Amino acid sequence: GGGMIGWLNGELAELDTLRIDPRDRGFLLGDGLFETLLSENGTIRRVRRHLTRLQESADLIG
Repeated sequence: GGGMIGWLNGELAELDTLRIDPRDRGFLLGDGLFETLLSENGTIRRVRRHLTRLQESADLIG
């Protein structure tokens, strides 16, 4: 908690309320993905490229 929030299954919620199903593939196998974005003057550079790569990676791990 402490006012911190997290993202799980498409929703934002307070961290102390989030629970991960122990059968979750990411939990069991350590699957995960991330994308690092560069922001300049409040604008994310090459955002479409990042989103495409993120979606392609998500498709690969199911």
